[in-house]
Amino acid sequence: FFFSSRRRHTRLLTVTGVQTCALPISTGSVTINKAPLGITVSGTYSGSTTLSSPTFTVAAGLMNSETLTSLTSATLNSKDVANNSTNYVTAIVKGAGTANIATNYQITAARNASAGTNTTNTVTLSAANLTVTANSQTTTYGTVISTGTGKTSFTSSGLLGTDAIDSVTLATTQAATTNAATSGITITPSAATGTSFTATNYSITYATGGVTINKAPLGITVSGTYSGSTTLSNPTFTVAAGLMNSETLTSLTSATLNSKDVANNSTNYVTAIVKGAGTADIATNYQITAARDRKSTRLNSSH
Repeated sequence: FFFSSRRRHTRLLTVTGVQTCALPISTGSVTINKAPLGITVSGTYSGSTTLSSPTFTVAAGLMNSETLTSLTSATLNSKDVANNSTNYVTAIVKGAGTANIATNYQITAARNASAGTNTTNTVTLSAANLTVTANSQTTTYGTVISTGTGKTSFTSSGLLGTDAIDSVTLATTQAATTNAATSGITITPSAATGTSFTATNYSITYATGGVTINKAPLGITVSGTYSGSTTLSNPTFTVAAGLMNSETLTSLTSATLNSKDVANNSTNYVTAIVKGAGTADIATNYQITAARDRKSTRLNSSH
């Protein structure tokens, strides 16, 4: 019987005098993007896409219990009230709060009306107050002030930004037959318009102006016989011009003259008349200009 045995030996080898080196270790990088911030903004039309100190609500998105308690401003996609259904915020400037908005947050540049998300983004603008007032005007009996579209006799208070009203529509309670000195005659503006004006951005109050109706000037020539007085009874006369609304003056009870003398015919004139007959209300609606012009006086010598 033959038996064979084989052993395995392990030897440790120690090497001296050999230089060691460190193996390189590669590290990854982390990119931290701004967190999306959902917000809703409301305010009054300002004439600009920038709203100062707007009302707002953070829908979602603030991290680490950070706060945003006020805004200095919000920049909008549109300045117009009519675009409320599509408008959104493009940027905000923090007023107060612990959140570092400029560094760590971003507003999604698109409208999102879904409530309570970190991409919610809506804007609601209300109309600004504007008053448009018709200018008061003065006219004479029988002449109605100019009314209708395209009128510029008005003032406004409350326009914002570069907005400007070019014209309005005017209406009046005056008629051609409204007597001189009648009180309470009004001019009412409406329908303000302009190339740089959008009416829906404003809550417009239209305020009335007034109309002052003066007597209409009446030209007249008078002739008669010297009477020893500046008052001529039942004189002959001609209306040179001035009767309105097809009114008539067919006789005079009297005419008052500047001079009673025949020698002054070349400079004399009528200072007042008293109607005898005719449809014209002379006393109320007409005046004789106190100077020689269209009206004149000619006196004949008495016999």
